[in-house]
Amino acid sequence: MKFVADAHCDLLSYLQTVANASPLAKECRCSIPLLEQGGVFMQTTAIFTFTKPGSTQLAAGQVEKFISLLKNYPERVWFPSTPEQYAEVFFADRIALIPAIENASGFCEENEPIADGLKRLATMQTQLGRIFYISLTHHTENRFGGGNYTQVGLKEDGKRLLDFLAGKQIAVDLSHASDALAYDILTYLDREKLPLQVLASHSNFRTIHYHPRNLPDDLAIEIARRKGIVGLTWLKAYVGNSYTDLFRHFTYGCQLGVPMACGADLFYYLPEQLPQGVYFDRYSNASHYFVLNADMTEQNAEKAILENFFAKNLHKFIKKLWFSKD
Repeated sequence: MKFVADAHCDLLSYLQTVANASPLAKECRCSIPLLEQGGVFMQTTAIFTFTKPGSTQLAAGQVEKFISLLKNYPERVWFPSTPEQYAEVFFADRIALIPAIENASGFCEENEPIADGLKRLATMQTQLGRIFYISLTHHTENRFGGGNYTQVGLKEDGKRLLDFLAGKQIAVDLSHASDALAYDILTYLDREKLPLQVLASHSNFRTIHYHPRNLPDDLAIEIARRKGIVGLTWLKAYVGNSYTDLFRHFTYGCQLGVPMACGADLFYYLPEQLPQGVYFDRYSNASHYFVLNADMTEQNAEKAILENFFAKNLHKFIKKLWFSKD
């Protein structure tokens, strides 16, 4: 049974940066076989880079990895490029891969003209077909604004990027934005009347577990007011002291009235570098969606709410973003 649409994973950066990486290798935690075992019918694959010299080359390599996946595994993965194809993702016997960009440094180096970066982004969109979302930053500060470990807001190049995105059917992801950047983005969108959708693809709630990567209540509520979604992540650092804290985030999001989705943020790491682990064993790879579904069912979560969380909220958001004529 396929029942999951997920808003964020790092399969592409694994394929780009790990020697002899294979999309079939379970070590990356979001391999094709694990996605299949977990009942995933649609998976967002982020093009991720740190902010450092050569970031655009790393991102370009991940674009090629995305294209290669579609070419080399057509019987297992595909890309729905039309409204008719997108309507079939629930029923297809393959996994729909959805491209996104995590950190705008992937298409613009820190010391090049902004026009060159925007031209590169346009090329990437042509290569990929469509782009789901772009986050302006990662953890740190870049030319566009401040990441979640900073207090830096929106910079002039960030405004240029938002202007460029208007009308491009690409959402703005606030998952790695500082509070200042997130609020500045929303203020700028309103002031300039830019028709851009917002979401947090892989963030939890700060009230439940304090971490700068998690959302404060007012920002989560504002995302919901703008008809955005929040994808809950499985990373220990953002969940809490126990895997059961993930249920507390889910329950709290329901109380706030925030539409939620899966945003597990599964990625490869070397156990010798992180002996404490990054995930709870119970939810540590893409095959564990069935476990999470069973656990949430035992917590008496309503069936309709679970269906929205596991698939329908994300599917509806992308449908409106890419194919709505409004």
